[in-house]
Amino acid sequence: MSLRGMVWNASRVQAGKWAGYYTGNDAPYVYTMKDVRVPLLTEVPDSSDDSEEEWMVYTLLED
Repeated sequence: MSLRGMVWNASRVQAGKWAGYYTGNDAPYVYTMKDVRVPLLTEVPDSSDDSEEEWMVYTLLED
């Protein structure tokens, strides 16, 4: 499993009115995510077996 994210410079959207101006020079952007909860589909029931239910497990991803 992989977790992907995207961060982009939005300062050019509507001449900076939407997000403000970015004046840094550290592109490409680097960020760290902590306490991210990702729903993982751990089981998909067979449609012929009505006794099983679909369920989700939330996994806490940590550094």
